[in-house]
Amino acid sequence: MSGHAKYRDWSIKVAPVIHGDLFRACVVVTGSHAEGEPQGFVFNDLGDCATRDAAYNRGIAWAKRWVDENFRRRKPLPMKIQHREWPITSAPQRRGHLWQAWVEVERGPWEDEGQGEIFHFTDIGYYDTQKPAKQRGLEWAKAWLDSNY
Repeated sequence: MSGHAKYRDWSIKVAPVIHGDLFRACVVVTGSHAEGEPQGFVFNDLGDCATRDAAYNRGIAWAKRWVDENFRRRKPLPMKIQHREWPITSAPQRRGHLWQAWVEVERGPWEDEGQGEIFHFTDIGYYDTQKPAKQRGLEWAKAWLDSNY
């Protein structure tokens, strides 16, 4: 069994470590993120296996899932809500391995206007996963509207 695998644009190296009578799955994942900068990640203690082959298989499967969860190619779906008469869209942006909260607040036209306004806010915070970044964006936009309109 080979301890090397390629997945998308990532290289996976599995190095099982003998731990008593078992083999502990450990991996090194290297590649480039969206900005093209090289990155490397080391994960150890991915579980103990009875055989070296089982540790290889576990490490490769785990690393592929990790790449899928953290470096998806598709754009995340935005979350849209209505706060009073204002539509709010929260669509976090991937920045390296973090999610930057990003929100758009839209105001429809007032009686004497031909068109409304759209406000974009990006300096709201960074989060490890997409869900709290979406929530923070929505909460921040509602608070901004409550204090300004």
